[in-house]
Amino acid sequence: MPNSSEYPSVAEATRHWLEKVVIGLNLCP
Repeated sequence: MPNSSEYPSVAEATRHWLEKVVIGLNLCP
């Protein structure tokens, strides 16, 4: 099932995106 294989990738990408957003918020005053 491709969904089972894709899910971890999507979760990883989302986590990476959230980290980028948090870092961006921390850099901005």
